[in-house]
Amino acid sequence: MKITIVGILCLLLTSVVVAEETRVDVRVISRGGSLIGDSVGGARIVIEDYDTGEILAEGLTEGPTQEGQRIMTEEKPHHSTVSTEESPVFHAIVNIERPLKVKISATGPMNEPQSVNTVTLTQWIIPGFDIIEGDAFLITLPGLIVKNQSLAEVPFEGEPVEFQIQARVAMMCGCPITPDLPWNPAQFRAMAWIMQDGKVVRRVPLRYADIPSQFEASARIEKPGSYRILIIAFQPENGNAGVDRGELQVGEKERKEETMP
Repeated sequence: MKITIVGILCLLLTSVVVAEETRVDVRVISRGGSLIGDSVGGARIVIEDYDTGEILAEGLTEGPTQEGQRIMTEEKPHHSTVSTEESPVFHAIVNIERPLKVKISATGPMNEPQSVNTVTLTQWIIPGFDIIEGDAFLITLPGLIVKNQSLAEVPFEGEPVEFQIQARVAMMCGCPITPDLPWNPAQFRAMAWIMQDGKVVRRVPLRYADIPSQFEASARIEKPGSYRILIIAFQPENGNAGVDRGELQVGEKERKEETMP
C-alpha cells in the first residue's frame, strides 16, 4: 500500500490539537455577606494548572459592592443565582487543548491586609465550554475585617491608667455592622486581649459604639511597660472570625544602657 506525501500531511493535520479560548467568570462572596468588590480592593484570583502549577490567569474581582442587603433579605431557593450583571467579577480567558483540572484561589479583601484570607478550590475546565452562566464559579470567603484603632502610646504617671480601646469590625465585603442592616451588632462578639511577655493579662469585652462597625471599651493598666493588644471578633451563627494586633506602650520605653567595649 502506497502512502503519499499528501496523505501523510492530511493525517498530521487531522491529529493537531488546537487550543481553544475558554471563558471562566469567578466571583467571591463574603460568608454571610455580599460579593467582594471595589470597596475593599476586590479579591485576587489565581487560576493555575493543578498538576504543573502553571498560572493560566490572574486578576482582581472588580465591580461595586452594593447588593449585600438584597442578597441577605431576598427569599430564593437554595443555590439560586445571587449575582447580577453589575456584580463584582473577574473575567478570565484560558487557552487549553484538553480537559484540564485547575486550582482556583481567591485571596482578599486586598485593601485590608490584616484580615486577608485565602480559599482554594479545584475544578475541571473543558475546552470551549465557558463557565459564565449564573454565578459561574462562586467562591465563599470566610472571616471578618478587624482593624485595631486604639492609641499606640499612653502616659504613665505612677497611677493605674485608663485608656480607650477602639476597633472596626465589618464583613469581608466591607458591609457595615449596624442595627439598620442585616448585620446587627447583637450577632457579633468582640473583645480585646491585653498581653505582656506572651501572656494574657486582661480580657476586655468590647461594646457596639452606636457608630456603624465601631466597637469600644475602656481598659485599666496598673503597670508601665510594653503590651500587645489582640482585637478579636466572632460571628457565632456561621463561624466567621477575625483578629488584628496592635502594640501599646504605657509610659516611656525602657532604654538599655550601652556598655563600653
